[in-house]
Amino acid sequence: MQSSKIIHQSLLLSTALIGIVGQGHAAILANFTGGNGTSLVDQYQGIAGAGWDAGWGTSGVTVPTATVANGSPINGSGNYLNVTYSATTDGALGRDFTGTGGLGVDIAQPVTFTLDLRVNTLTGFNSNTDYLSVHATNNNDGASMFNVSGLSSFIIRAYGASPSVGENANEWLLYNGASDGATFNTDNFVNSGMALASGTTYQFIITSDPTTKKYSGSINNGTTSVNWSNLGWRSVAASDKLGFNERVSAGSDLISYSLDNISIVPEPGSLALLGMAALPVLLRRRRVA
Repeated sequence: MQSSKIIHQSLLLSTALIGIVGQGHAAILANFTGGNGTSLVDQYQGIAGAGWDAGWGTSGVTVPTATVANGSPINGSGNYLNVTYSATTDGALGRDFTGTGGLGVDIAQPVTFTLDLRVNTLTGFNSNTDYLSVHATNNNDGASMFNVSGLSSFIIRAYGASPSVGENANEWLLYNGASDGATFNTDNFVNSGMALASGTTYQFIITSDPTTKKYSGSINNGTTSVNWSNLGWRSVAASDKLGFNERVSAGSDLISYSLDNISIVPEPGSLALLGMAALPVLLRRRRVA
């Protein structure tokens, strides 16, 4: 799909340019080039280095199953991470991006996240306790370190059934919190207008600003894009972990998705706006109110 490749190249170019101006820090990347293992940074589970504080980790009573594959590449060729989950309690996968030796992200400054997520399987995904989330957190509790919590800043989640009045099922929803760490409230979600569907690859760009405690961004599916600005964090504190959180309503249900082309860039500055401003040339856009 030529349009998807053009979009992906545009996002990578804008992300690369952003990295040049970020206080001398390059983008922190995860492309899973090293496959599975614990000897190289860009593996699953991987090790600390290149801005990552540690390898990938999991949390929850039951944790997701993940492995690097290359049989069905995302936006081109190469390795990607396959994740599967079929438990009725929260499980999560994530990684700490604060880094060591001055190579990590300064979470006191704005941070831009770019990633590709392909939804592979949504078996039995028809309840408001079936969900898949992309979020950032500052949770250091080992039992739930990468789960959505009161320490999560941005939260983007799709449910199998409407979680609250006026909120759509099978659609990426955007959490609009008060940046106070308050109890999770599904009424705080805003419809994005981007449907969730198996077999679809979604490209996320999320800029999270610790000064305003708000986040802005876009999601595109290769043909259309939705955009939003200045939605509130859930947490008070800035995030230092990127997380993917999921749950199903019955043990026979299954969520499966793939991740690739993850980039975390400090201080996006004006080039982030430039990169996102270029998207209307390629895409038909819709805006969240």
